Formats: sequence, C-alpha cells, structure tokens
Amino acid sequence: MSTPAKVATIVFILLVVCVAGGIGALFYYGGKAVRAQNDPAFAKRTAAKIAAFALPKGYRIKNAVDMGIQQQVDIVPEGDADFRISLQGGYSSLDPDTRAQIMGSALGVAGKAIACNFVSQPDDDVTVGGSVAKLHVRACPGSALPFRIEAGAVPVRSGSVLVTALGSVADFDTSGLHALIRSMR
Repeated sequence: MSTPAKVATIVFILLVVCVAGGIGALFYYGGKAVRAQNDPAFAKRTAAKIAAFALPKGYRIKNAVDMGIQQQVDIVPEGDADFRISLQGGYSSLDPDTRAQIMGSALGVAGKAIACNFVSQPDDDVTVGGSVAKLHVRACPGSALPFRIEAGAVPVRSGSVLVTALGSVADFDTSGLHALIRSMR
C-alpha cells in the first residue's frame, strides 16, 4: 500500500472513531440530562449554579438542564396558567447585549412558526440590587394566539443570567416575574 493510501486510511479510521465517540458521548450525556431534568434535588443544584433567588409564592421549578457549560431552569406557576420563566446561565463568552440580540432573532423565527408577528413594546426595567435589568418586550396582542415575551440579562454576583418569560397575554404574570428578578443575587 502506498504512503498516501496509508495516510488516507488512517485519517478515515480516526474520523470514524471520532464520530462514533461523539455520538456515544451525546447519547450518554443527553440521556443523563433527560433523566435528571425532573429530579427536584437536581433542579435545586442546577438553579444554584445559575444564581441565588427565591421562587415567587405559588411557583415551582418545572425542569432543569445542566449541560456543563450552560444551565437552564424553567419556572412555572402552580395550576394551568400559560406562563413560563426560563433562567439560563453559563454564557460567559457572550455579553448581555449579544444574548438579547440572539433572543430577538429567535423570537422572529418562533413568531413565524405560531403565526404571531411579534411587535416591540416598551422595555420593562427592573431594579436588582442597585442595577437596572432591561427586559426587551415583544408581544402579538392582535393575533389568534396573543403572546407576550420579555427577555434580557439580569446582573448577579457571578455575572448575568438570561431571563426569558413567555406566556399568553391573559396569563402573563409581570408581578411574579419582577419578584423573581428582584430576589436574584
């Protein structure tokens, strides 16, 4: 076998091993994340990695995901309200404005998927420990599914947390969202 053929064979074998290893790692860590996401103790540990905060009265952590470099918890009210607050941490390489721009782009795509033309609303400013957290607000009150979304970076001791609140206009709980944000440290 010629030298170029040997090199090509070795490179091919290495690629197969890397792809197989990557797929195996994805199944292992992905399966581990799915199994843990509904465990209350896991949810508390994951939430603590994001920030110290107090759940508003009548709220609970629905699920949590910890992928090592990024963590997320979803907080929902008890009952049937169509409202959810998502806290994401671990974005140390992205500044808060870049994260907000990414969220805005994602809203455009999501809006098209649910036939909701999100329109910018006045920002929602929440004071947290002397700093102002600016939440960018988008809503589509005139659509068949009137939604409201507020998203922005909230300053905490460890950096910042990306907060996203989503719900129907009727169920959107601004006071619960503000209570959660004000409790963050």
